[in-house]
Amino acid sequence: QAGLVAHADNTYRMGAIVGIGVAGFETIEENYRAILLEGRNRAAIFTVPKVMPGAAAGQVSMSLGLRGPVFGATSACSSANHAISTAVDQIRLGRADVMLAGGTEAPLVWGVLKGWEALRVLSPDTCRPFSADRAGLVLGEGAGMAVLESYDHAMARGATILAEIAGVGLSADASDIVAPTVEGPEAAMRFCLADAGLNPEDVDYLNAHGTG
Repeated sequence: QAGLVAHADNTYRMGAIVGIGVAGFETIEENYRAILLEGRNRAAIFTVPKVMPGAAAGQVSMSLGLRGPVFGATSACSSANHAISTAVDQIRLGRADVMLAGGTEAPLVWGVLKGWEALRVLSPDTCRPFSADRAGLVLGEGAGMAVLESYDHAMARGATILAEIAGVGLSADASDIVAPTVEGPEAAMRFCLADAGLNPEDVDYLNAHGTG
């Protein structure tokens, strides 16, 4: 939809950042099974490239011919947001004109599922985070990516602009691994508004992180 193609003149001005929460656990489990249960004496040859957190970004880069900034971002449920915000920084800093950014996850693997089960947070039926009878979260798999580019670059090529990223705000609770504070996300939103030069009353929609 973006109508972009990498070529000799722009390949080093286009990059990709992909956020992931966990690495290639299917590959990890396959190798444990092969070595510990089946008695094989060596791991599969592509094990390391498959389990690296930056593997997804690398695959996107090779598929589309992107030779600019390419790396992964990992920060649990915030990974895709951090990938997008970091891609914005690359464009603002002049390191790229175009960045692909987003996230992907494939956690439906036995060991990962058992880990979530141990936390006692999986719902027995559906995920309904804002319901009074909510009972937990439901794991899923998928991916989503957006093409980001500087305004001047988009205008120069006559791109159809769907949205503008006006600001970014990042924060950390520095408190508890599973119980977020109110102050953490509040700070991120305040930083974002300040970066965008907007007031709270200018916002008419909030996309909540509702995990159930």
